[in-house]
Amino acid sequence: MTFLKLKNLSNYKTLIIKEVSFQVFEKIVRICVGLVVVKSLSFYLGPANYGVLNFIESYYLMLYGLAMFGLDIVITKKFVNLNKNNSLQDFVNASLSLLFVLSLGFYFLNFLVLFNIIEFGYENLIILISLLLFLNPFLVIEYFLTSKNQLRYISIVKVIAYLISSSLKLTAIYLKLELEIFVFIMMLENILVYAGYLYLIRNQINIYKFTFNVNIKLLIELLREGLPIFLYGMGAIIYSRIDIFMIQRYLTEIDLGNYTASFKLIAFLMFLPGILSTSFFPKIVSEANYSLDSIYIKKMYRYTFVLSIMLFIVCFILGPFMIDLLFGEKFKSSLIIYNILIFIIVISSISAVYTKVIYSVNLQDRLLLRSIIGIMINIICNYFFIKAYGVVGSAIATILSLIFIELIYDFFDPRLKPYHKVKLKSILIIK
Repeated sequence: MTFLKLKNLSNYKTLIIKEVSFQVFEKIVRICVGLVVVKSLSFYLGPANYGVLNFIESYYLMLYGLAMFGLDIVITKKFVNLNKNNSLQDFVNASLSLLFVLSLGFYFLNFLVLFNIIEFGYENLIILISLLLFLNPFLVIEYFLTSKNQLRYISIVKVIAYLISSSLKLTAIYLKLELEIFVFIMMLENILVYAGYLYLIRNQINIYKFTFNVNIKLLIELLREGLPIFLYGMGAIIYSRIDIFMIQRYLTEIDLGNYTASFKLIAFLMFLPGILSTSFFPKIVSEANYSLDSIYIKKMYRYTFVLSIMLFIVCFILGPFMIDLLFGEKFKSSLIIYNILIFIIVISSISAVYTKVIYSVNLQDRLLLRSIIGIMINIICNYFFIKAYGVVGSAIATILSLIFIELIYDFFDPRLKPYHKVKLKSILIIK
């Protein structure tokens, strides 16, 4: 290996360490500040209104994820391969147009869902926050920065916007403002992020040169490549949110508040194993051709599993303290839900590395059927368990469906089975 290659490798490693460090910093800030905000919000709003606010946020995030149509991966990859300025501007125009059309379509689809499927007393607030979809075209900037290995700048912008948003939420609590104000603050955070993006690319791409003279062939190409990712992503989004929607449908807002309080606390803690799998994803891809025999991948399964077990034990022991500290006496019913949902940490941590392996060997199409079956099982289990055990039943249904999908289903898929067996053997240290 030449000196130049060694230097380039060193520069790349330095860049990766820098990128990962900023992302870890962002997550730490979100957890530390977020726990303070969650505690203050839950105490101020109480279980019912806290559940309403979390439902509005969950609904919007689901709509936002669908409106992206899997284009985050497609557009980012294409940015990497663009070199000429003319083709860059054409591609930016096409991406902006497509994201705007998709946002418009999903915004009006939102009306059909709200007024024909969901029974909710705060439709006006959902319609209001859904206006953020029309800012989705600015995500082109995020994809561009990602393609240029500038994730650290994205993290900085998001941290600043999050700190401003958190400060405003705490101020609103101090001033005893209405629920609607917190929705406006959530919207402001997104607006600040996109404003920050515009500042970051002010000298790199000219987003203001947008024209309606769009390359239709390029639009169709983007849609075609994004469709498989969209379908899998849609399944994953629905699967992760279906329990909240069913609780909202069949139980009370207090039940919704207790459930979302437990789920939000666990969500804060779940990012740790995920960072590990994401950071080493390039190495997993490089070993894709022999992933069934890769010692490195086997170690990744093992380390992630051990980390998740340690995290699970700590969270289980500290659960009563954290629930009481963050949410107080009004949320005492959250503890039993928390003690059930906490198993998500272990199961999802195993899946974090496994999913990366499946992507690396181009078997992501197998995950679509997997997620559809998971949704069906989750809905059926929720329907019967909610009737029998209330909100606790929804937590049980979530864990049961997750166990089936992550530990049992892949034995019935001949293409996934070999990778699934390697995963389980690695965790159980079986040769």
